[in-house]
Amino acid sequence: MNEFLSIYFYFVLSLLFFIIGANLCFKKGIVATKYLGAQYLVLTWLIFVAYFTIDARMLEYPHFFRLSSPFVYLLTPLAFLFQEFLLNPARRFRKWDLLHFLPFALNFVELIPFYFSSSEFKLAYIQEVLRQNSLHKIANNPYGWISMQSHQILRSIQFLGYSLAIIIRLWVFFKDKSAQFIQVNRLFFYWLTTSAAFKLFSVLATIYLSFFPYMKLFSFHWVDMLKILDFIVVAVFLLINPRLLDGIILKDMVVNHLNRGDHFEETEAKKIESDLQLFTKIETNLYENQGFLQEDITLQTLSEATDIPPRKISAALKQVKNLSFPDYINSLRIQYIEEKIASDPLWSKYTFEAMAFECGFGSRSNFYQVFKRLKGVSPKTYFENLS
Repeated sequence: MNEFLSIYFYFVLSLLFFIIGANLCFKKGIVATKYLGAQYLVLTWLIFVAYFTIDARMLEYPHFFRLSSPFVYLLTPLAFLFQEFLLNPARRFRKWDLLHFLPFALNFVELIPFYFSSSEFKLAYIQEVLRQNSLHKIANNPYGWISMQSHQILRSIQFLGYSLAIIIRLWVFFKDKSAQFIQVNRLFFYWLTTSAAFKLFSVLATIYLSFFPYMKLFSFHWVDMLKILDFIVVAVFLLINPRLLDGIILKDMVVNHLNRGDHFEETEAKKIESDLQLFTKIETNLYENQGFLQEDITLQTLSEATDIPPRKISAALKQVKNLSFPDYINSLRIQYIEEKIASDPLWSKYTFEAMAFECGFGSRSNFYQVFKRLKGVSPKTYFENLS
């Protein structure tokens, strides 16, 4: 029975996280979504491999030993980049951002000889590790450039460093914002703050417990569950309010990339600031006259209404929202339906066909097709989950 529960826990949880991660990676929208999806996919792999590397299962499945090691180095860098791109939707990936993935790459290359070694070699090493219940006491490291103890220390330093960076970056971003801005983005703020607190607490607990000799090395501890709970909390927040992944609401927001220390080249920063200003003008125009509800709205008609060339409108939408013009208009329509259902009891009685025509989709089939592409589920499933 215990074995059944163990299989159920590891494989069902990993499958759930895989579905969430894959959905986020392929979801249209801001780039930050891809980094969050990548975190879930990495955690999927870590949970899956963990089943085969706990206690005596290592002797039965020696080839799974150390397969998770490099991927542990990805969790906190991906979390940091997710927050960075979420707070700054116009931010672009730069060459020096690759340094975040250097520890993963080095550890993976380091372990390649071990991955291709024989089962007998791995079994002998695993047996010695189990006998001493420690990766630290192995005097002669038969593989790798540095000892496992050094890796554990490096990972602890990395986790702590990124967790503090995430908290500091969040504090710097919100400390100078107006009360109105924080109120508009309050759920967004609570979400990131809760997740950051989980990360810091789990990292400190991991560091504290890692060097206790009486702790069983290859077993599931409450600290591991705390790390998983972080991702469960994130998933719950997204289930309650999927619009969190649309990023910070830019209305009433004063943007000045040149003075924020984001290390953009001046020309690039000016272009990004220009795109943000254009986007604010586009968004304001669409909200004022609710032009996005018109079925015949086009890039050209919006250009005439805002005096912005079509090419610049497309560039601004791509820069800020990472969406094409049709997808952006359709996302506003879906957002309008969400708000109307939440505020107007009559809308909860509308059929989806009525909603589609009311919001400019033109047809029920087009509404379903667009909704599923942007939200990942059908309108029926989506609104049932919200209710």
